[in-house]
Amino acid sequence: MWTIINLTIAIVLIVTVIIGLTAKSQKQVKKWMTITRCLYLLLLITGVVILFYLFPIKPLVAILKFALAICLVVLIEMSFAKKQEQSMTIGLSAVLSLFFILVIACGYYL
Repeated sequence: MWTIINLTIAIVLIVTVIIGLTAKSQKQVKKWMTITRCLYLLLLITGVVILFYLFPIKPLVAILKFALAICLVVLIEMSFAKKQEQSMTIGLSAVLSLFFILVIACGYYL
């Protein structure tokens, strides 16, 4: 159940990040950034719950998923900071997309 909640939050997070990073006005970017922060806090909370349940069974994958989720949060924050500076790069977008895929793949594997 926690895994399904975690994956659902990750998918919704993808949508909010895309909308936030493609928003035209700074007001819209800040609104979506706030929603994104709430969602990634939920993602981390459900990730910790999953970590405690699955650590005895699959410790390496559980720790890897949690570490990837932390990196994803950092990349999301960096992306929104770059967006507010009007200097968003394609490379950062590609790395952010890669980490989204890795987090979801690890969550699906669990």
